[in-house]
Amino acid sequence: MKKINKNTNKALIIAIVIGLVSCIFLLINGVFRGHDLEYHLSRIIGISNGLSNGDIRALIHYPGFGGFGYANGIFYSNLFLYIPAFFKMLGWDIISVYKLFVILCTIATTVSMFCATKAITKDNKIAFIASVLYTLCSYRLTDVILRAAVGEMLAFIFVPLIVWGFYEIVFGDSKKWYIFSFGFVGLANCHLLSTILMAMIIVEMLILCIKRFIDDKQRFFKLILSGIFGLSLGAFFIIPMLQQYTSADLIINTNENIISGGYPFLKLFVGLPNYTTRFLPSGIGLILVFLFLLRFKIKRESTREPLLKFADLMLFGGVITLLASTDILPWKELSPILGSVQFPWRLFLFSSFFLSIGGAITWKYYLKQNSNYSNLKTLLLIGCTIGSCLCFQLLCDKSLRTYWQGETEILTTYDGFSVAAGEYLPVTTDWSLIDLDERKVRTNSSTILISSYEENGKYYINYKNNIESGTYIDVPLIYYRGYKAVSKETNEFYPIDYGYNTWCRIFLKDKENDEIILSYQGTRLTNVSYMISILTLIGFVVWKSKEKIETNLKRKK
Repeated sequence: MKKINKNTNKALIIAIVIGLVSCIFLLINGVFRGHDLEYHLSRIIGISNGLSNGDIRALIHYPGFGGFGYANGIFYSNLFLYIPAFFKMLGWDIISVYKLFVILCTIATTVSMFCATKAITKDNKIAFIASVLYTLCSYRLTDVILRAAVGEMLAFIFVPLIVWGFYEIVFGDSKKWYIFSFGFVGLANCHLLSTILMAMIIVEMLILCIKRFIDDKQRFFKLILSGIFGLSLGAFFIIPMLQQYTSADLIINTNENIISGGYPFLKLFVGLPNYTTRFLPSGIGLILVFLFLLRFKIKRESTREPLLKFADLMLFGGVITLLASTDILPWKELSPILGSVQFPWRLFLFSSFFLSIGGAITWKYYLKQNSNYSNLKTLLLIGCTIGSCLCFQLLCDKSLRTYWQGETEILTTYDGFSVAAGEYLPVTTDWSLIDLDERKVRTNSSTILISSYEENGKYYINYKNNIESGTYIDVPLIYYRGYKAVSKETNEFYPIDYGYNTWCRIFLKDKENDEIILSYQGTRLTNVSYMISILTLIGFVVWKSKEKIETNLKRKK
């Protein structure tokens, strides 16, 4: 066992070192200005500001949207961005923080893929090759460098865990059902669109494996248990997000999204930045395609082996998701159902995973039947993968010059705040007034006297001489459910709703004088959801600890 663990550690460390080749672009002064970079830097800054103000949840990001606040944290989970936000709070500059985060995500991706593949295949070499192929794959480089798509970059970490969990429930040790849950909870806290696509893929895989559940009802029970556990564990994000989504007319749920056309078939295999167009990402590259085609070189007598059957399932999934990104599917007609997906090439994430793990297993069987110079062949495969990764990074500069149409494509500092397309704003918010309006409280009363100030993410309003009926005060913060206006003197809550240009409108009742503190505290359901997640996690830790103690006692006996 010590020898096995030692070999595993060596293989993993080498895989991590090779994976870090994908971070060489970070050595420049600054960072490539990927498509969504400023938006995600703004998220990190917003969370950091929240932490500095004592707001641990940081669901409303300040000074987002011109200081009016933006509900990034409600709809786009903050969970993993607390890491860079913590370093930002300590005084690191935002570019250095982002670079560190990319490196940590790269290491986590390599480790996740290695551990998942090792658990499934019980083979260090397969795990090593799969993790290198996956970490250095073209679409991941596109997400990390060109698109700066932090959500999908994080999603690469959790897709292997989901498939590992699926494997344990359906084929392996179903007592490890919780891996499936943790994988999905992690993915949901990275990128919701990837979660939806992953769920659709898993449903199809479960249908293909339905005979396993018919033959073994216990596995079906574990699947249900993993779903309940995952929903409970992820309640802290899922429930508040759904509550806001269903109770307000936001841009994200009122605008019709039209899916762009499918990805051009021949460009699926390019694998290098396409700097002749502004939006199309790179394909998956020729190396993964080569490994898929190599499957047809495996002799028939090996096809009965369970591991190769699993490889076939993975390769099949890779090809199907790859073809589904093209016009084989009527994407534009599917817009009413899947409009939020926006771009069919998001499926490259899953194609890359399936082809990486399936290709690594195929490579093992190919070498088994063609053993001459096997080590040299493997070195050549890894060398080509590294070379492709380096070429990709060299071409990124020209690709981004095309995207930004001559503007600077390298960011060396950032102190702004981007809300991208503003998907999480109320649909009636008038953007044109944001730069024109003075950020000061408004009222419908002609007699009231008001003074106000902001501090640590809270708005303090002191009013006097409220002698009219039906008086209200509009505070320049975009209203979301969960804002609370409370009397500093009596702790009495004031009614609050949408006001001028969707600002927070506080209704003063008949009170003549008072000081009000307005802040975002979340809804009751938000607080309940946090308790559900905390209690679920505590219960899981207690259960696993008890199980481990009982196992150790049995071994001693």
